[in-house]
Amino acid sequence: MVDELATKIGPAPSVGSDDVVFAGKLDEWLDRFDSAVSGRVWNGFTVARKSAPSQINVETLTYRPWRVALQIRYEGRNFGSVPLVSLPSNSAQPSPSSWH
Repeated sequence: MVDELATKIGPAPSVGSDDVVFAGKLDEWLDRFDSAVSGRVWNGFTVARKSAPSQINVETLTYRPWRVALQIRYEGRNFGSVPLVSLPSNSAQPSPSSWH
């Protein structure tokens, strides 16, 4: 699913198994994300933004990353949610367990 979303959002190299690199502003990326997932079903699963983006504090970074909660549904029922975190591609990325 990540590879398919990356293709729909825009051309970008993959830097890890679940990482996608996008060069642009956060609101532009979110607009492309929304367009890519709107009305799409992957084997019964759908995904959509659960809340508005918010900046988070990571003490080890000089940049405040953005986090957006995503709601995953399976055949129309809540399945779970996951965070989507935006960092500059050249940032040193600390372990997500240290993010507050």
